[in-house]
Amino acid sequence: GDTFLGGEDFDNYLVNFLVNEFKKEQGIDLTKDPMAMQRLREAGEKAKCELSSTTQTDINLPYLTMDASGPKHMNLK
Repeated sequence: GDTFLGGEDFDNYLVNFLVNEFKKEQGIDLTKDPMAMQRLREAGEKAKCELSSTTQTDINLPYLTMDASGPKHMNLK
């Protein structure tokens, strides 16, 4: 089997999912913001670890990025 299955592949899938959800909600593409992407990777890793022992987790990233209207936050279950 694939030695990365559930590891790096899942991490990338999860980050892409978070990027797409944020873009749907806020209309902002986080892939252009390296700091936001790092925070998403860290939050995804934490969520993956939590999901190994529970069925649900929260991803809460205040002040993930900003636009002209002010700070933008992410809060997903």
